[in-house]
This record gives sequence, structure tokens and C-alpha cells, in this order.
Amino acid sequence: MSAGGKDVEPVPPVGLLRSPEGPLGGLTKQALERATGAPEITGNKVRLQFDGPVTFETWLEAIAGAKRYVHFENYILRNDPVGRVFRDVLVERARHGVEVRLLYDWVGCWATPSRYWRPFRRAGVEIRAFNRPSVRDPYGVFQRDHRKLVVVDGEVAFAGGFCIGQEWAGTAEEAPWRDTGIEIRGPAVSAASKAFGRIWDVMGDPLPETFEEGHPSVVGDTSVWIIEGEPRRSRVLRTVALVAAMAQERLWITDPYFVAPGAIAKAIVEAAQSGVDVRVLVPANNNWPLVGTLSRAGYRYLLEQGVRLFEWQGAMIHAKSAVADGLWCRVGSSNLNAWSLLGNWEIDVGVLDASLAGELEGIFLADLASSSEIVLPGRRRKQVSVPGCRCLHFRDSRQHP
Repeated sequence: MSAGGKDVEPVPPVGLLRSPEGPLGGLTKQALERATGAPEITGNKVRLQFDGPVTFETWLEAIAGAKRYVHFENYILRNDPVGRVFRDVLVERARHGVEVRLLYDWVGCWATPSRYWRPFRRAGVEIRAFNRPSVRDPYGVFQRDHRKLVVVDGEVAFAGGFCIGQEWAGTAEEAPWRDTGIEIRGPAVSAASKAFGRIWDVMGDPLPETFEEGHPSVVGDTSVWIIEGEPRRSRVLRTVALVAAMAQERLWITDPYFVAPGAIAKAIVEAAQSGVDVRVLVPANNNWPLVGTLSRAGYRYLLEQGVRLFEWQGAMIHAKSAVADGLWCRVGSSNLNAWSLLGNWEIDVGVLDASLAGELEGIFLADLASSSEIVLPGRRRKQVSVPGCRCLHFRDSRQHP
């Protein structure tokens, strides 16, 4: 081709994920890759994790079977029965010659005593604390490693919202916190391992040149995006806004600390106004009461614009997930608030898979059955009701008692 006497390269065809008339109409792989900052990785097999005790058993089994390396990164490791079980299996692997690297966040583990870490060091586990307070960088305390990631032998990776503490396992008297994670097998495991290596490098020497990551083979047909949140990168924010703009039928979000920045609030509102079924599920009993109060301060605007809000009535729901049009899923560590999206290191997994999306929608509906829908006083609910879900009228500071 030529234009003005100059040769012009032909424009490559745009890869639509679905037809413009169908789910996520008009969304392209190129747009998704720009928003996530990550390439599409094909050939994977993924599985949701939503039960704390079962999830921990799966993680422990994978770690116990490690032959070459374990990369373990988490915001919280507590010195409680759950934390000590994980410590024991990591120490045991290290003593058998497995390369074990542990990265924890200094703020997240502020209450974990120093004696908890000693068995790791004695066994040869490489340990790093992320962003200890420093007079050279006093504002660094506001930038945390909030990620939850486990990679074993380059064969399997786990990510999501589960921290290492008794809350997620429950006790005889208290049910476990509700959370969501994802298990990945296939080529995306290599991307997860590289993600660990990059943040490991931030806190010290890089992985040794002799380290062999592994080359997992194709095991399925699921496309995965490993979304690495970094300060000021806003990758998850861009992804949520993009998916909201492209959703045609429904967008269901679960978030424990939902104080949506303007860009996300506007994106989901515009989706709701265009007829998309937008639902947001948050905890009724937030473990950070101030965050719960801030979250409720934004209810009226969202409700007036057609977004449906639900409060989960259990002890705590800590899941960070979204599902759109029965096709796109996001599961990870990112909360939909400015601190998490713009200030922290996070890791989320985007998945394009109708089967997984259907499962995540099923979990969402099951959670709604244990929730209350928040509605504005004086307004009749026009939408289809949710079985088992009762209504609560919204009250804010502008209403008299």
C-alpha cells in the first residue's frame, strides 16, 4: 500500500475476544494486554479456591512435594497454629536441599514475633522483609507488598486473597473467613515465578544466575493474564474500568475494602446505567471498621445510579474477585481502593474461561444467599430478587434518626 508516495505497512487484524454483539462485545486482546500490562498466556489449567482449610491443605501438599524450589510471598504470616504448620513444612523442604525463599511484608507481619522466623533461618531458608521503615524513605511505609503468591518447582502457582493465619482456617467456635484464590498449572506458572523474582530483586540481590525457573508445558486451553500491581502503575484499575466499559450483560464484584476511586466508581455506574447488571458484594462486619464506614459513605451515589449493593452477613468476607458476562474473571490480592490500586505491590490473575466464570458466578450467588441487599428508602426494587437475601434500607448521615 502507499499513501502520499510512501509505503505503508498493512494494519494487522484486531483480535476480538468475542463478537461485538456478544459477551464483552468489542473487547480486544490488544486492549486487555495494554490495560493489564501483561501478555495473554495460553495453554493453562486453572481451578478456583474458596474454602480456607481446603486451600491450605492444597498449598501444603504442593510445598511438601517440592523437589527444586518454593517461592512463598504473603502479606501476613501469623505465629499461630496455621502459621506454624506452614513454617514446619517450608523448613522441612529447606533441610532436604530445596531452595526456599520467603518474602513477607514488614507492616503486615508487625505482630509476628522475631522468634517465629528463627527456625527458617536455621534451616537455610532465604527470608526478606518488605519495606522496613527507614529514615531514608519515610514514605515507603505507605507502599506495601500486599501480594499472596506461592510458586512450586515451576509446576504450580497459587494466588488470591488468602493470608497465613487462623482467621482463614477457622476454629471450633468461629467459621473461617470467606476468601477466594486460584490454582494455576501451565505456562502462566513461569510468569508467576518471574513476578516473584522481580519483587525479590527490589529487596536485595536478584535470584542467582544458577536458578532454573522451569518450563511448564501446555496442560489446558485457558488464557491467563498475570497482572502485577506496582505503585503508580494502576494496572488493575485500568483493567476493571476497561471490563466495565465492555460488559454487555453483568458485572459482579466482591471486595472487602471497597472505597472505589472515581475512575472505577464512574465505570461501574456507566455500566449500570447502560443496562448491565452490576452488583457489588462487601462485608457487613468489616475487620477494619473505619474502612467499612468509608465504604458506606459511597453507597448512596452508587445506589442512585443503579448499582446493586450487598453486605455479606458472615464474620468476614476477604475475597477480591470479579466476573463479567460469564466469561472474564479476576482473582487476586487487589482491593478496590486507592491505596491498593495505586500504592501497593499486588498480584491478580485475569482468566478468560466460561467454565471458570460460571463457577465464580455460582460462588457469588451462594454468597448473596448469606447477604442483605442495601436499598434506598422509598424506592421499590425493580430487579429480580436473590433467594435467601433480605433487604436493608440504606441510612446515611443526611437522614434523621
